[in-house]
Amino acid sequence: CLATDAAGYANLSESLGPAELRELLNRYYALLFAEVEQRGGIVSDVVGDAMLALWPGPGPDPALRRAACSAALAIAAATARPGEPAALPTRIGVDCGPVALGDVGAGGHYEFRAVGDIVNTAARVEALNKPLGTRVLVTAATLAGLDGFDARPLGRFILPGKTTPVAICELRPDGADRSSTAAFAAALADLHAGRVAAAAAGFAALADADGPARFYADLCGRVAAGTAALVDGDAVRVAAG
Repeated sequence: CLATDAAGYANLSESLGPAELRELLNRYYALLFAEVEQRGGIVSDVVGDAMLALWPGPGPDPALRRAACSAALAIAAATARPGEPAALPTRIGVDCGPVALGDVGAGGHYEFRAVGDIVNTAARVEALNKPLGTRVLVTAATLAGLDGFDARPLGRFILPGKTTPVAICELRPDGADRSSTAAFAAALADLHAGRVAAAAAGFAALADADGPARFYADLCGRVAAGTAALVDGDAVRVAAG
């Protein structure tokens, strides 16, 4: 299950008339739909500037997870392409698991929907991009057993409305700057080991150029001040909004 959201859409909608906004959204979704459909996915739902896409199958299938991750990277690239008139910075979240597919509704209004925890989780993983300053986040379960992807582990998070921590990775395109990967991993290990001061210094050294490092540098400050704490030693609770 892949969820997307266009960053800054609310501000954009204030500056365009309804007809212009409709045209822009149609061009924008043409980019997204093409990447999903080329990789065997189906577009399940569109609400405003958000899309939900699915790769359904009769059971667990690594090929479906690979296709969803490839689509996520392709969407991120297409919506950041220089000169693309419909390019809107897009945040993407991916999760995998069981769903029920069918009509949902009542009375005279039904819609074909996917229902299951992964639908909610994918949307919350997408939203996690905002505080982390990232574009493509996937659950570690989605990447399990898949090779060929550049995925940076970012830790475990308790997402809004959830109770169980979820391991999250940043999916990065070919050519992304990886110079800080080892230093980030070392700082994260320090934080999980309770070495908050060392972790804070490590994240601070990377914060100027790295969104997750900025997030964790701020978290370390709050942990040191006693206004935040990790859950079960390493999980970060994420506030709604």
